[in-house]
Amino acid sequence: MELALERFSYRFAEGILDQKAEIKREIEEILLRPGSNILTFSSGQYVEKVSREFGEKGWERKPTYVDARGDLSQVMDFRKERVGVIFALSRTSSPKDVLGFQTARLSEDTEVDVGVFIVASASLQRQLEKAGKLWEGPDFEAARKGLSMAEYGSAMTVPVYLLGLTLREASPPPLDLNALPPAVISELILSFLENRYGARVLKGVRVSGKKRVLEFDGITRIEGADVILALEADPSLSTFPSRFRSGKLGDLAAMVREYQEMAGRKVRLRLVLLGDFSGALIEQMVGKKGALPSWAGGVEVDHEAVPMAEFLAYLEKKRKELME
Repeated sequence: MELALERFSYRFAEGILDQKAEIKREIEEILLRPGSNILTFSSGQYVEKVSREFGEKGWERKPTYVDARGDLSQVMDFRKERVGVIFALSRTSSPKDVLGFQTARLSEDTEVDVGVFIVASASLQRQLEKAGKLWEGPDFEAARKGLSMAEYGSAMTVPVYLLGLTLREASPPPLDLNALPPAVISELILSFLENRYGARVLKGVRVSGKKRVLEFDGITRIEGADVILALEADPSLSTFPSRFRSGKLGDLAAMVREYQEMAGRKVRLRLVLLGDFSGALIEQMVGKKGALPSWAGGVEVDHEAVPMAEFLAYLEKKRKELME
């Protein structure tokens, strides 16, 4: 489990905070620092811990102003660079505590451009209760409704960035393709193509030729032709062998030609280009439009570009499906 944040932006608050990126990052890093250990804290202990860090980062603690009666009035927990922070995690907290940011506009010493209102999600409150730690105060949904339904009417004009502390399953680390064996990468690319084509792809095909074994990454049938798939990846995938960079495309074409003679039917060679390939490089591989490349030896050749981002998104989707 990992500590995370639910977010809601009132009156374009997130856009304002994005212009203060360092402040935004600082707030979120401090709030998330306790991690899953939050289950061992009371709300008071949590606020004490993160408040110490806010203070160390130069945030003004409990800014106040002198009201009309001459009394000191506290309006928020922390303030820095015209960004305010209020914690609503205790038994006495209310969704209307957010109005402290509005009151702060009565003085230049406390006025803010945007307020950050911090609550716990209902699910975190339940998890903490099971752990023997009772966190009270409004949950995220109650605070969100108070803002989104304009419960406070015209009285609330300050932009508010609502953050809800919550626990969720830890995200798996990003997939590092270079850590995978080339055979596994090839299998994954061909599975991606199978999904894209909606047609079966034979993977790692070996065919007995006249004097040798013909080896192909994959073969599928498209529009009545056998399409032999040859996988090429850009240099960022350094562990994946390249026929083009090793000068072996001619050997591949010869095997395709031999396969075509044996099969006695239409065959096409398709270079599947995974990643970022410049137009000039593609032209070197597959020739100018309407002309076969010199290495093809009469074999019909085309190519298919597969953006790396699209391939990685497919893998991430599959990984999530397996985890469900």
